[in-house]
Amino acid sequence: MEEEKSENIRIPIGKGFAGQIAANCTHMNIGDLSEVEVVSPILRNKGIRSILGVPIIVKKRAIGVLHIGTFNPRHFTEKETEILQIFANQIAYHFFY
Repeated sequence: MEEEKSENIRIPIGKGFAGQIAANCTHMNIGDLSEVEVVSPILRNKGIRSILGVPIIVKKRAIGVLHIGTFNPRHFTEKETEILQIFANQIAYHFFY
């Protein structure tokens, strides 16, 4: 998010939502953001309630996380997870290979 960038917020590998995705190189689907650790307060401050994130993988290593969120509680489907991972794979391919 632009706010994280402008405030120079860095998410440690293994910490919080994005850090766990990067550490484990797997997706994470959270129906209620208030129930998990979030390193950056910006997600909650924006009013995000549910979030889905996938790793951006280059050479078998996560170099970032792509995530989407909603203002209403919900659980993202397997198909939505697959589509978001396809986007993340395309980002990795076009920018890093």
